Amino acid sequence: MSVCNMNVERKTATYEHTNICISQIFAYLVRSTIKKYISKFNSRQKIQFSLAAVVFFTFGIGDGFTGAYMMNICGIFAEANPFARHIVETQGCISLILFKLWMIFTLLSIVIRIEKFSKHPMYWMTNGFLVALGFGGIMATITNLMRIYDVAIFGYGVPSPLLIVQVYTGLMFVLVLFGNLIDNSKYSKFPHVHGQHF
Repeated sequence: MSVCNMNVERKTATYEHTNICISQIFAYLVRSTIKKYISKFNSRQKIQFSLAAVVFFTFGIGDGFTGAYMMNICGIFAEANPFARHIVETQGCISLILFKLWMIFTLLSIVIRIEKFSKHPMYWMTNGFLVALGFGGIMATITNLMRIYDVAIFGYGVPSPLLIVQVYTGLMFVLVLFGNLIDNSKYSKFPHVHGQHF
C-alpha cells in the first residue's frame, strides 16, 4: 500500500470519527434538553421555550439555510440584506448560516434573561415578541423558497423585502403592546405575586 493511500485512509477515518463525536454530542444535547423540558419546566416556561424553539428553527435554521441556498442558486444579489451578501462574498455560505444561528441564539438568550430578571412583569410581552419573531422567520423562509423555485402568489410574484419588514414590524408592535397590557393588568390585580411568572 502506498503512502498516499495510507494518508487518505487516515484522513477518512479521522473524518468519520469526528462526525461520530459531533453526532453523539448533538444527540446528548437534544436528550438533555428534552429531559429538562419535560421534568423541570412548568407550563408557562414550556410555552416560552417552545416559542423560542420555533424562532430558532424558523429565523435561524430555516432563513439561514434557505437564504444561503438562494444566493447559491439565484446569485448573490438575490439577497436584499447587504451585510448577508458581504458575509457570503468574503466568508462563504456556511459562515452566513453559522452567523445567523449564533445571532438568533444570542438574541433569544438576551430576551429571556431580560424577562427573567426584570423588575416588572414581561412574560406575555416576551411571548408576543417571540411569536412575531417566529412569524417573521416563517415569512423570510417562505420568501426565500419562492425566489429559489420562482413561485408567484396570485400572479404578484415574490413579496418584496420591504413588505415583509413592514408586516413583521406591525405584528411585533401589536403583539408586544398586547402582551404588555396583559402583564400590567395581571400585576395590578395581583401585586403580591410580583416577580413570579404569570
